[in-house]
Amino acid sequence: MSCWTAYILRDKDGRCLVTAEKQSWWDLSRADDVAGMVEMVRRAGIPAHDERALGFVDTWHCQAVAIDLIERRVRHFRCGAFLHGAAHADSFAAWFAAAPVWSGWDVGYAWGGRQELLDAVPQAAPAVAPDDPSPADVPLAALCSRDEWFVAWDAGRHEITVRYAETSADWFLSAYALISVIRPDNAVLDYRLDYWTVVDWLARHGDSVLPVLSAEPPYPLPEEATATPGAGVVIDVAARRVRYWTTDRVPPAVHERVVAAWTGWRTDRLPYGYPGHLACTGRVDHDVLSSPDQLLAGGWDESLLPHRDAGRRTLAVPSDTLRACRIVVTED
Repeated sequence: MSCWTAYILRDKDGRCLVTAEKQSWWDLSRADDVAGMVEMVRRAGIPAHDERALGFVDTWHCQAVAIDLIERRVRHFRCGAFLHGAAHADSFAAWFAAAPVWSGWDVGYAWGGRQELLDAVPQAAPAVAPDDPSPADVPLAALCSRDEWFVAWDAGRHEITVRYAETSADWFLSAYALISVIRPDNAVLDYRLDYWTVVDWLARHGDSVLPVLSAEPPYPLPEEATATPGAGVVIDVAARRVRYWTTDRVPPAVHERVVAAWTGWRTDRLPYGYPGHLACTGRVDHDVLSSPDQLLAGGWDESLLPHRDAGRRTLAVPSDTLRACRIVVTED
C-alpha cells in the first residue's frame, strides 16, 4: 500500500486549494522542490470551499502539508512508515523547521494530525474531515508479565532484583508503553503497560491509575536499541503534571479528553520520545540510550542526530534531584 500526501495551499492571491498525490516525493526542505510543489497544487488543486473538496483531507492521507504564502505559515506531518519512533519524528520536525527555505516562516509539525493543518491555513476548514475524539476502551492495569525475569522488589532499599541481566525484561517483552511516576519524595518508578495506546488510557481512567500503579512493583528501564517502547507517560505527582509521547498523531479533540480526565493537572505532549522521557526523569545520559552508530544502523539520518541531542537536553532534570530504582542481578 502506497502513501497518499494531501496538500493545502493558500496562494498569494488568497485562493485556497487542496489536492493529493500518491507516492509523492517532494523534498520540502529544498527551495526548488517547494516551488515545484506549489506549481503542482496550482495546476491540480480544487478550491477548498468547492463541494468536491468537502472533507477531502481524511484518514486516507498518511502525510500532509499546508502552506500559507501570504502569512508565511507551514504545518506538516509524515507517514509513520518513515519514522523510527517518536524521538525520530521530533528530530525530523526540528531539522525541517531549520531548513533555509523556511527561514522567517512559522513552521510547525502537526502532531495533532489533519486538524492542526488548519493552524497554517484556517480557510481550508471545509476540506478537512473531522476526527473521532472517542477514546478506545482500554483496561486500567494491563501491565506486562514479570514471570520470566522478576525476582523481588525491596521498596525500602528502592531495589529491583532480576534474573540474568539488568535489561533481561527486554528479552521477553515486545510492544508496550513506559509509564514513569515521580512521587512526592522524588523517587521515580517505571512501569510497562501492555499496549501502546497511552492517550486512550489517560483519557479513560484519569488519575485513578495512580493507586493501581503504586500497588505494583516497578520495572527496569528498557534498552532503546532493542526494546524501544512505542509510547510513554511521565506523571509528576507533586507538580500535578502529566506528559505523554507517542509516534501516533493525537487529534486536538482527543487531547482535550485527556485534559478533562485529569482535572487540576497540567497535561501536555512530551517531545523527543524515549530520550526526552529519560531526560525529564533525571536520566538524560543513561546507558540504555542508543549510541549514534546504533541509531544510524537503525535508519536515522546523521543530520537528525544533533537535533535529537539538543532537544532531549533541553528537557534534562539534574540526576541528583530524582531517585531512580537500583537494579540487582541474581542467578538464583
